[in-house]
Amino acid sequence: MDFHAIIPAGGAGRRLWPWSTPSHPKFLLPLGSEKSLLQTTATRLAPLAQSLTFVTGSSHAEAVRRQIGSLNLDTPSLFVAEPAARDSMAAIGLGAALIERDYGPSLAGSFAADHHIGGVEAFHNAVAVARAGAEAGKLVTIGITPSGPETGYGYIEVGEPIPEIPGLHLVNMFKEKPDAKTASAYLESGGYLWNAGMFVFRTDVLLGALEQEAPESASALRKLAANWESLGEPAKLAWWEKVVRAPIDTVLAEPMSERGEVVMVPAAAAIDWSDVGDWEAIYQLRHQTGEKLANLSPQTPVFQSDSPDSLVYAPGLQGVAVIGIPHAVVVESGGKLLVTTRENAQKVKAAGLAADEW
Repeated sequence: MDFHAIIPAGGAGRRLWPWSTPSHPKFLLPLGSEKSLLQTTATRLAPLAQSLTFVTGSSHAEAVRRQIGSLNLDTPSLFVAEPAARDSMAAIGLGAALIERDYGPSLAGSFAADHHIGGVEAFHNAVAVARAGAEAGKLVTIGITPSGPETGYGYIEVGEPIPEIPGLHLVNMFKEKPDAKTASAYLESGGYLWNAGMFVFRTDVLLGALEQEAPESASALRKLAANWESLGEPAKLAWWEKVVRAPIDTVLAEPMSERGEVVMVPAAAAIDWSDVGDWEAIYQLRHQTGEKLANLSPQTPVFQSDSPDSLVYAPGLQGVAVIGIPHAVVVESGGKLLVTTRENAQKVKAAGLAADEW
């Protein structure tokens, strides 16, 4: 079966404030190269897919179209602006319904627009195994081998291998983000992988499962897909609001896993995945290059004393001095300044929310 990629491009990346904001979220921003995370994702998926479907908010639709257009990809692209933010089940479901409308029942995969994958070959190999599982009628996810007891990710409990499809395992259970003690126990057991939010499926299987779990949602998505180009915005919004507002994990993956209908590919460690979810994640990506001080704006001089393993991004400043603050994070963007430590990276979202009121 032909394979098509869905790229949900949503969220505000508030834990990367003030670099990432609701008006200019992280998927539109570059990370260590001239290409944005969105462009890097599209470039990684284009060799695998017969089409790319980008699902984003109306306020970012033009920027997404412009950035992808500049890549001059041979793979056909469809750009879909959601009538309103409605979480991942709606975005992925709409993408699947549009693909089925245009190409018939097909293999499809959903991959976030704002993740880092350093090992492209390992990623392509994992998708190839996932496609085999999806063709067999399973919902397939790709799990990431944990490199530490991370509390910012969900986890997947790995089940028995699938003998008829080498490289696949049953999913026993999806686990929410754990506390530090639970995350350490997961790591020690060796039976849990990070949930990277990547899903591969047959469009008819996904929409059929949605019909079972949330029939009104499935009907609304099919109605939207069939009439997407002709419906006015009020009519689109009316149908869109009938779609469940929740992640695909809770709507489909969790109940389907209880019935043995979800399998996973344990990705090779070489996939080098990160959700680039906070400043600690960005520091770790830079630390792989051997940089003790991660200066993301090399045009800005940084003086550091007794402040090891720190991160600075301050392109609008003439210089930065960090003294006596180990693991410091100093970020300036658009006239706004963040000063924290890597240990507090998960708390930065509160600053981004407060900044909305400034």
